[in-house]
Amino acid sequence: MEETKNVKKTLLSGMLYNAMAKYSLLIVNIIITAILARILTPEQFGTVAVATVFMSFFTSLTTVGISPAIVQNKELTEEDYRGLNTATWIVALVLSGLFILSVPVFSKFFDYGRELEIVLYLLSLCIFFSVAAIVPNALLLKAKSFKVIAIRSVVVQVLTGIGAVIYALCGGGMYALLVNPILGNFFILIINYFC
Repeated sequence: MEETKNVKKTLLSGMLYNAMAKYSLLIVNIIITAILARILTPEQFGTVAVATVFMSFFTSLTTVGISPAIVQNKELTEEDYRGLNTATWIVALVLSGLFILSVPVFSKFFDYGRELEIVLYLLSLCIFFSVAAIVPNALLLKAKSFKVIAIRSVVVQVLTGIGAVIYALCGGGMYALLVNPILGNFFILIINYFC
């Protein structure tokens, strides 16, 4: 009976923190995007949007079930976690390397020129950081650290959003749109390792 209460409490807590984080992130994203839309041109948004489509495709290749497997498997040892973590770092290097190698093809296909290439090269960092964060993020989920995950996500989003706006105001142009995804993924990776 006590165990059922704990499961219900954990479930409700997880749902609450997840909902709070999701809607807070949505509001923060709308505000930051609205501010950046007043500073940057539609062409700058368009170039980054094209690049983001390709990055999203490569990033989706990483969600191959490692995280759910870690969360659900109760018999994994510390050695297993270290092995999985090493494997994800290798996958991160390989995928970001493949992305970098495919940049000239993407750039030629859309004929955006050198600007798109630079954006794509920079976004390869997002792929690397997001893949490298899979195991530590799964461990946070497994530990039911929903509050930590929610707070981490919102704080990182707010700080990188502010950084993007400041960079845009300082003349960063379309590269201001890369501050949030690149630094956001980097900070989440670092925070995951310390939590």
